[in-house]
Amino acid sequence: DALLATPDQPIYNADGSYAGPSVSSSGTVQGGPNPVQQALSKTNNLVRNEINGSVYADINFYKDLSLHSELDGDFNWADNLTFNPTYSYGMVGTDPSKWQTNNTATMGRLMSNSVYWSWKEYFNYNHSWGKSSINAMAGHEVWYSSWDQLGFTGTGFVAGNTLKSIALATKQSPVTENNSSSVMESFLARAIYTYDNKYSITANIRRDKSSNFAEGHNVAYFPGVAVSWKISNEPFMADTKNVLDNLKLRLSYGETGNSSIPAYAYGANLNPVQTWSNTGFVFARSEE
Repeated sequence: DALLATPDQPIYNADGSYAGPSVSSSGTVQGGPNPVQQALSKTNNLVRNEINGSVYADINFYKDLSLHSELDGDFNWADNLTFNPTYSYGMVGTDPSKWQTNNTATMGRLMSNSVYWSWKEYFNYNHSWGKSSINAMAGHEVWYSSWDQLGFTGTGFVAGNTLKSIALATKQSPVTENNSSSVMESFLARAIYTYDNKYSITANIRRDKSSNFAEGHNVAYFPGVAVSWKISNEPFMADTKNVLDNLKLRLSYGETGNSSIPAYAYGANLNPVQTWSNTGFVFARSEE
């Protein structure tokens, strides 16, 4: 609106009311809405609240074995209210039919919330003997995520522009709601054997189960293996320590997956349709 206003367009009339754009002798409106009136009259309030945090504990059963337990959470709430009031204003002395006018107030409200939490448990085992050492980990993870969004709109308010409540709207649109949730459970394990701080082999595997896939197709395994040689620890590299103190050659193979797809994408949605007697439902897609 500010970009459409002419530089010499006044903000207020002499009587303190909002001024509009000038009107030419041919009746052409020269400019757009008063940007100050739009900014001060319209309502667009967004209130957000968030709580997040984490707690963890480390338990040492004995020298080589420990347990790390962790719980995380993130919770959000939001409320957005928009209100476009009725108004009629213009430059004093111009034709009122050319004024900036809105005869019907509109209101929208969007409320949403989201929840995320995760729980992780890791057993860690570290043991050394002679020139050998082994590091092993076994873990269990589970996380849950959900969100919900509720929206409604209304037009025409019997109380004018003062009371902003959807209950006072003369016409209300149907309430809309969108929501989704997802959960994943994982088991994982990894073992690393190292000899003489030079040669090592790593093996790992992960099992994921996701609610985003159909039952019977929602479990997958992801193995991996790697070997490495820390060349910088070899005796023939001793003279290069001052210029190259960490050189490692590593070869690895692993498999990964992706569960970032919409929830219930594998299913068939029901769409409401109006029939001669009542509301019916049809499948949005058919199974093959």
